[in-house]
Order: sequence, then C-alpha cells, then structure tokens
Amino acid sequence: MSELNFRYDINALRALAVVIVVLFHFFPTSFSGGFAGVDVFFVLSGYLMTAIVVKGVKSGSFSLSLFYISRIFRIFPALLVLVLVLLILGLFILDPNEYSLLAKHSASSVSFISNFVYWLESGYFDQDSRSKFLLHTWSLSVEWQFYIIYPLLLRFFLSKFSIFNVKKLILIIFLFLFVFSIYTSSNWSSLSYFMLPTRAWEMVAGSLLCFYPIKFTPTTNRFLFYTGSIGILVTTLIVDESSTWPGIVTLLPVLSTMLVLIAGYQSSVLVDNRVTFYLGQWSYSIYLWHWPVVVFIERYNLNIKYYFFGVIISVFFGFLSYRFIESYKISKPKSSFSFFVGNKPILLSLLLFFSSLVLYKYPPLVAFYPIPDSVVSSISKTPAPCFNNKALLIKDIQNCKISDGSKSLLLIGDSHANSLVPVLEDLSKDNDFSLYYIGMGGCPPIINSMTIRKDSSVCSHLNKLVLSLIEVEKFDYIVLASRWTYYSEGNYSGADMVYIGDPLGNSADKVQSQKNLVAGVGDFVERFYSDGMKVGLVLQVPMQKRLPISLYYDSFTDYKLSAERLRINSVSYKDHIDFQSATNLALLEELDDGKIVVIDPTSTFCDERYCPVGNNVHSYYFDEDHLSEQGASLLKTKFSDFLSE
Repeated sequence: MSELNFRYDINALRALAVVIVVLFHFFPTSFSGGFAGVDVFFVLSGYLMTAIVVKGVKSGSFSLSLFYISRIFRIFPALLVLVLVLLILGLFILDPNEYSLLAKHSASSVSFISNFVYWLESGYFDQDSRSKFLLHTWSLSVEWQFYIIYPLLLRFFLSKFSIFNVKKLILIIFLFLFVFSIYTSSNWSSLSYFMLPTRAWEMVAGSLLCFYPIKFTPTTNRFLFYTGSIGILVTTLIVDESSTWPGIVTLLPVLSTMLVLIAGYQSSVLVDNRVTFYLGQWSYSIYLWHWPVVVFIERYNLNIKYYFFGVIISVFFGFLSYRFIESYKISKPKSSFSFFVGNKPILLSLLLFFSSLVLYKYPPLVAFYPIPDSVVSSISKTPAPCFNNKALLIKDIQNCKISDGSKSLLLIGDSHANSLVPVLEDLSKDNDFSLYYIGMGGCPPIINSMTIRKDSSVCSHLNKLVLSLIEVEKFDYIVLASRWTYYSEGNYSGADMVYIGDPLGNSADKVQSQKNLVAGVGDFVERFYSDGMKVGLVLQVPMQKRLPISLYYDSFTDYKLSAERLRINSVSYKDHIDFQSATNLALLEELDDGKIVVIDPTSTFCDERYCPVGNNVHSYYFDEDHLSEQGASLLKTKFSDFLSE
C-alpha cells in the first residue's frame, strides 16, 4: 500500500491542476481544456482517501468519525471564510436580486449540495455562469459526497471480503461507473457534468492504484512521469467546452494523472522546487478564491490587463487563506460523541447555512427598491410548448401549429425566435394566418453548416425538419430570427459563444464561424426563395449588459424609480451598434439582394444614445438579450408591414 508521507509528485499534481484551472477561467480561449484540472483533483482525492482508509483498516486504527472530522477540518474553514467574505462584500456591491442569488448559492455551498443547485439552474436561459461567485464549489460538493459514501463502502468491503475479492469489486465498480458516465453524458450532458454518479469513476480510478500497486524501474518511472504530465497539458489544448465531458476523452487527464502517481517520481526539478511546492500547498485556497476574482472582473467589464492582475491576486489570496486559515490549528473533537458538540467548523457551517437561507428569502435593503409589480411580472419567459421540446418536434411537426388561417407563416430560429411567438400569434389570428413555429435554444436557422456543441445533432435534425416541412407545406411567409452574435462574437467580453463548423462539425475560429453562419443562413434563404416564399430576416435585438432586474434596482433615486437613470444604465446605442455591426454587415452582404426583407429592431428599441431595457411600467426584456412579451409587442408594426407586402 502506498505510504502517506509527503510526496512531491502529488504536490506537483495539485500545483499543475490549479494552474490550468485558473488559466482556463481567466483566459478560456488560450487554455480551452483547463477545466480538466478538476479531473486531476478528483483522481488525487480518490487515491489519497483510499490510501488513508485502507491503511487504517489494515492496522485496526481506522475511525470513520475521526476520518470525517479530519476532512471537515481540512475543507470547511477556508470555504466558510470565503462564503462569509462574499456575503459581507455583497452587501455593498450587489443589488437585492443578485444578493439573493449569492445567498442561495452560499447555502448550497456550505451544505455541499451546490452541484445539485447548479445542475438545476443549468440551461439555455441560465444566468451567465461567469456572474455566479460560488459556481466552482460544485466540485467540492461532488468530492464531499464521495468522501461520505466511499469510505463506508470500503470499510464494509474490507470487513466482509478478502482483499482479492475487494480488488475485483472496486474494478467492477470503476467499469460500471465509467460506462454509466459515458451513456449519461451523451443523453443528459448537464446532469452528467455536475453529479457524483457520473464523476465518481474518476475518483475510483485513483482508488484503483491503491489496490493494484505497480512497480517499475527508475527509468520507466521517469518516462511515465513525463508522459503523464504531458498528457495533462495536452488536454488543456485539444479539448474545449463543446467537448462531451465527462466522456471518452476524459480518460486522457485521468490516465495521465494515474501515470504520474504510478511513477512516484520525486527527484525531478519540476516537482521539487519552491514555486511548485508553494503552489501545491496553496492549491485549495487558490482554487477557492480565483473564481470570485474572475466574476468580479467580469462584473465590471475590466480590460485584459486586469485578467493578468487577477491571476496574481488569486495566488495572493490563496497564500493568505493557506497561511491564516488552513494552517490555523483548531482543536479537534477527540471522540464521536463530540463530533457535533464543540466542532467549530460544523457549527459555523450550520450558522452560515441558515443565515444564507434567511438572506435568500429576505435579501437586505429590498424595501428600498419598490419596483412596480407590472415590471416584475413582465420579466418572464414566453411560454411556447414547441420550444426546446425535442420529443414533440421529432414526433410530429404538426403539433407546432399555433394558429389556423388561409395564409401561412413559418417562424424559425433559436430562443430569440421563441420571444417573437406572442406578437406573431396575435398578428396571425388577426390577419387569417396559419402560424407554425420551430425552434430550439442555441440552434440558428442554417443548413450545410453545423453548430459545434454537445448535442449538435439536435440542431441538424431540427433544420432538416424545416426542409421536410416546406416540401409538404408551401408557406407564404418565412421569418428567421436568432441571436446571430451568439455564433459569431459571443457576448460583449467575447465569451459565451457557440461556434458554427462545416457540415461535418469540424471546429472553427470566430472568423470562420461567422462565415459558416452566414453561408448556412444564405443556403436556407435560397431554398425558401426558390420556392416562392417571402423571407423576413429579423436582426438581433440590442443586447443589455446586465439582467433587467439589476438595471431596475440600479435606477432608483431617493427610493423612486427613475426612467432617465434606467435609460442611462441600459446598453448604449454605440455599444449596441459596435457589437453587432460586423455580424449584421456580413449577413446583409450575403442576403440583402432582393431575396429577403430586413426587419431591424434597433429603431424600435434605441434612441440616439441608449437602448432602454424598459420603462417604469414594463421591462422589454426578461434577461440580457431576450424580449419579454411587452418588448416583442413593440415590433408589431414592423411585422405587420412585412406580412402586408
């Protein structure tokens, strides 16, 4: 069994893992696969935990309660201090809505169920992940859930079966969990990413090394060490957020980490130097603090130089946390009886948990922001039974017929098209139109190009359904609507982008993605135009930089909502035009040749300086870029003019 003495190679793996995670979060385009650092941590956790449990059981000294106490005193203090600091800081920089969300996430983090919360929040309309201060704690929740379950399982196995049979059981568990993870990732990617059952195989992989120790010559160990290290680094360059994860390719960082552990290589200057030593020692605290720093920089739209500064700040905060919190000696309970009584980390965790729940339900200062009920009620998604309903679309496209009439209209696109359903439904009913709607979040109306995402086949299938439908139903009018910059620019900071590849789904950079988008839309339009259908292309609505509710909260003066402050807080006309001009120009150069009618929302939503998010009665948006029903209704005249041509 492996010894538990200090190992420079394990410390170096911690350092490498936290470095690539931090670099990925600060520079996602340059280190696109840096999220694999979390997988390195998972393998390490499984290995070290199993070594502790098995050694203790063999010697007869293992105590489950003392094991949990040891883990609590290792993990809780630094996390609790981070949460407490954020809750205090949030009082000064967050509005009530943002603070309520932080409090919710704080409660889930200190109770180690945040992976469930973030999975339930995940989805196309999820708030931008880079605005959630505690998003990174999902991995700590997964690890802690593993710490609770796996030692119980190991102790039971070791007490009931021979070591030979235990080794076989652990191997079977690993294989089952791996296959289960692959299957789940291909069908429910968000669930698979956040949940323990689909992540546990990575920790069990580390556990396997304790049951199947392998010895090699020093020369071979050196080769394994460098091979494993290079494998981890290669992962950061060859995978990205569109990769199915966890998936087959996750074996690369997992097996690479296992190779480094098998090698046990201690003499390399790469593992035994002061920089690696301290980064490894501070790795947990650096991991805790780096993500809130990222969110803070994103929140204030700071430029690139602050990202470099953010890395330094993260390491500095990590050092402070390690020096004054992790290294602080707290008296531990001596027995199972005192596991809860006198256990300061657990008591503080419970205090923070219940306090966070109260703050979530009753965010401070909310009474000073009396937002009108009509505004609050207008900030809501547009219901549409066919939107994002894969089963319904695949089963019978006719179910997506919204109204009946002698003329016909087909609305196609992503969620921006979904926002237009209410206004087009009203117009269709008033003007004797049959309205059909086909839409899926993150699926632009394109053919001969493919979205590069985990479920790209859904988008391809959706657009093929459109082609099959127009063979049967000859529509008088077609409306194409989409968040076009989602596939060419991302958001204002250049992140949060779905790339458009070639027909085979091969990857593309931003420039090529825009070309593929424009070509794909052009091919779609050509099919409609050749069949004599009139096509309307809806340019993208102005995209706000913050959630509507936050903009409203920031627009109070003397406890009264100021329409002028709301206007000024909204995205500026210049920023809107600068952001969308390249994409719009490319689309219009490709399409504006008499084959389409351009429907531009800019004149409806913008004045000469700003594009207001709403007024004192209604919000025009339900998030940063999707129109509310009240907002969409403002386009009624433009659509009426189009349908009258």
